[in-house]
Amino acid sequence: MAAFNLEKSVFIATSAFIDFMIDFSRTFVYYNNGYIHKHDLKYVPFLFVIGVLGTYIGKRILKHIPQEKFRTISLVLILLIGLVTIVQQILR
Repeated sequence: MAAFNLEKSVFIATSAFIDFMIDFSRTFVYYNNGYIHKHDLKYVPFLFVIGVLGTYIGKRILKHIPQEKFRTISLVLILLIGLVTIVQQILR
């Protein structure tokens, strides 16, 4: 998404939606494979509230970061994730 030079709020919203859909579908896979049990489902509402609260706080913080600085931070973090992944593969 960084390659398309999206506006920061669009970038974050798109990323959050993709993450939510992946996590939502993964929940069913984990439950069906026995990694999540019925007694664990009581935590789902709390996790949902925490996710919404985190999104709200992130949105407030995002207002104070200029678009160009956000783009730079995003690209640096993507580079760091790539480098860590390469190092982990080399050290295996």
